[in-house]
Amino acid sequence: MKKIEFDILLTNAPGSFKDTCKVIRDSGAEVLAYALTPVDSCGLLQIVTDNDKKIREAFKKNSIHFMETDVLVIKDVYHAGDIYEVSEMLARENININFSYSGRDGIIVFEVDNVDRTIAVLEG
Repeated sequence: MKKIEFDILLTNAPGSFKDTCKVIRDSGAEVLAYALTPVDSCGLLQIVTDNDKKIREAFKKNSIHFMETDVLVIKDVYHAGDIYEVSEMLARENININFSYSGRDGIIVFEVDNVDRTIAVLEG
């Protein structure tokens, strides 16, 4: 399914991640998946939630700058063979996986060049 990933640059300082997590918690949105990666002197938080509207409003209300990216979310991926099958299908169709991370309940998030085309390939 197509979802929105929210990308936030965090200051590389104690408490920065905690403060953002508090905003996420207080928004009422549930986190489906996230990745926190170092980028230069910052941290990049990539997060997918169950409620885009709630999290967007919470970030705006708290002056947290973010970008939105369309991503592909696949549920019930529990085995390496499942990940292989998806990656093999995408490679066969010349679809590049830019970034991927996992979440709760067997969720895998894929950043790909064209989410809609990728969904069509996987459903085809």
